[in-house]
Amino acid sequence: AGTYNGDPWTFTDVTGNYKNTSGSVDDFIDKATAVLTVNEYHVTFDGNEHMATGSAKGVNNEDLAGLDLNGSKHTAVGSYNDAWTFTDVTGNYKNGGSSIQDSISYGVCLQYDSQKAYKKGSTAPLKITLCNAAGANISSSAIVVTAKQIIKVDGNTSPFEAEDSGNANPDGNFRFAGGFYIFNLSLKNGFDRGTYRLSFVVDGVSDPNYVLEFDVK
Repeated sequence: AGTYNGDPWTFTDVTGNYKNTSGSVDDFIDKATAVLTVNEYHVTFDGNEHMATGSAKGVNNEDLAGLDLNGSKHTAVGSYNDAWTFTDVTGNYKNGGSSIQDSISYGVCLQYDSQKAYKKGSTAPLKITLCNAAGANISSSAIVVTAKQIIKVDGNTSPFEAEDSGNANPDGNFRFAGGFYIFNLSLKNGFDRGTYRLSFVVDGVSDPNYVLEFDVK
């Protein structure tokens, strides 16, 4: 890529009918756009460090140096907006950049029978633990789990707020009870027969969002 001033050209007649001549032109080759591929990761917490991977390819599918992943090494649970940049070292490609969305989430291990259908008007004791990728319980009283909206899976019902049965779950929080969390969900208002999902957040962070599924009969 670049500008080439005064490139020579010549004309040599082979018929003998024309004068030979010469001149010069200014030529320009524009920089190409590299094909950039960055792989997001969405993994369950395992205590290990995770980093996005990526590559840059040229016009002939050759590997290009210069892909730089910034801030993409993470260990803790969370959602991360990580940047990547491409800075060409050959002078033939346009520099560029963007961002990717990576996440590390808790695993959710059900401590209730997900195949059981609860009677409308009753209470559904939704019990869970937060787990790592190996299924080990990492629940803690320091980790706050909060119930949010209910949505019917097999219908057109608008989402509605989860209500607890009694006063066991103040502020919509799951109660931590010696190694597990429990939310006593009231099935009195807004429910009929069908499959529902309860969404919940951990430590007030909306991304990632978690869901529990249950049936009402």
